[in-house]
Amino acid sequence: MADQKYAYSIQDDFPNHIVATDRLLQEIQSSAIVTVLDRIDTAGDACDIWFKAALSEGDETILDGLVATHTGVPLPQEIQPVSLDQTVQIHGIVEQTPLEGRRYDVYTSDFTKKETWYQDSARVTGETLTDSGNHATYTPAVSRFWIDVMHGKVFRERDFREDYAPVVKVDNIAKTEHPAGTTSGDYSVNYTTGAITFKTALTGIEVVTADYSYARTSLFKAAAPTGYVWTSNVIKVMYAKDMGMKDTIIFQLWGNIGAGMQPLSTPEYYQTLDDLKKDSSRSDREATADTGAGDAWRMPTQPRCTLYYDYSGRAATTLQGAYAMEIRCWLENDIPFVGEMGCASFFGRKDEE
Repeated sequence: MADQKYAYSIQDDFPNHIVATDRLLQEIQSSAIVTVLDRIDTAGDACDIWFKAALSEGDETILDGLVATHTGVPLPQEIQPVSLDQTVQIHGIVEQTPLEGRRYDVYTSDFTKKETWYQDSARVTGETLTDSGNHATYTPAVSRFWIDVMHGKVFRERDFREDYAPVVKVDNIAKTEHPAGTTSGDYSVNYTTGAITFKTALTGIEVVTADYSYARTSLFKAAAPTGYVWTSNVIKVMYAKDMGMKDTIIFQLWGNIGAGMQPLSTPEYYQTLDDLKKDSSRSDREATADTGAGDAWRMPTQPRCTLYYDYSGRAATTLQGAYAMEIRCWLENDIPFVGEMGCASFFGRKDEE
């Protein structure tokens, strides 16, 4: 009996317009289709699925359903143990890698603070600032939100200072910003406008320049590190009691499987706070705010609410660095939330590909 071909269009029949033949083969072999699968061929827009014999009407319906729900995400590659002498460089820091992989967690920007939206920011170098008239406050040509990685608003902000922190110079001599909670430096920054104010006024004849990064969009990418498979088992959303949603949160899986970066899943929309709560597996809420007598910039003034999304017993998201896979999250219209804080943490582990 001759083999039977079932032809599909990658562009028209597959939801993400991509095919991962290894995953599709597994999906067909795990289905209720009884006819033996021979092979899957792809060329251009064509995806030809060959069986050893013609399918029954019921089996053909099953096959159509598998094609219509196929994500196009390749199966994870076999993970090899990592020897103790192997290292990986992340954010410029060389870390020792344990035998069976290690913890790898990613933390988003704060969706209530536009000045923390560093990932999709743009860098300006050597802009000459304008004296406001008092020789103390100097402003850029355009008022924009500067990225702030100096005041504890972004977790692990010190890893990002080299790339995103402002650098202010007077007559080409670098000056020091006031450390958080102090006035012991040379100047302060208004991160919502970019205005620089010196503790001691200048004479007015100096040239003041700044390198800085400014926020563009809320887009945040939780990406698999290069050379690794990252499995994210738990997502934690933490927000202050006074947080108010002003925009819709969107999550989506992206990757590059040969045709450039593109969506690998349909987007998930969270339009209301109840949407976030309904999808969570557990929630915690502190009864009171922290009232310790610490530095004001270190201490929250609002109780924190926490939502957990546990995928360890369901379908953990496995991202492959080889395909530049990443979870993207952003605000649909880039409108910051109100309130003291709102962010997400992706917890997982990475293993060598």
